[in-house]
Amino acid sequence: MRFTTLLIAAAALFAFVLPAQAKSIPSAGLTRGEVATYLKSKGYPVTATKDGNGLSILKATTPAGVNFDIYFFDCNKVGRCPSIQFAAGWSVHNKVPLDRLNSWNRGRRYMRAYTQEGGALYGEVDMILAPGGSYQQFESYRTLWDKLLVKFKDHFGL
Repeated sequence: MRFTTLLIAAAALFAFVLPAQAKSIPSAGLTRGEVATYLKSKGYPVTATKDGNGLSILKATTPAGVNFDIYFFDCNKVGRCPSIQFAAGWSVHNKVPLDRLNSWNRGRRYMRAYTQEGGALYGEVDMILAPGGSYQQFESYRTLWDKLLVKFKDHFGL
């Protein structure tokens, strides 16, 4: 009886001491539906749509109100995609100075900035989620995205 009690106590101790196992992402990546479900669980409104080139994407809005698109890359036949991209864009009336773009890109590892003809400014984060990724990793990207968007808007005066 005493030995059994010790075993139960030891098992309980290990349950609290060992780190929680992160839930793995399937080896072929995530589907658009899985990404949408995950982001909705974090409070993001998400809709499926197509971009101007006919690609199936998701449109989402952060809790802070920033709209962004989610692109899916290297997808297999059943729609599992090992890499995705979060991309936000703004129309700007004045041309963004090159030194401002360069200072952002030099100082930030995970989110790049660029402009396009016609006065558009973009910020993008690429994520390789499979093989070997976890939902904990995806959550880290998501929270980093939210934080970088605030800094991006401040840096560029948006």
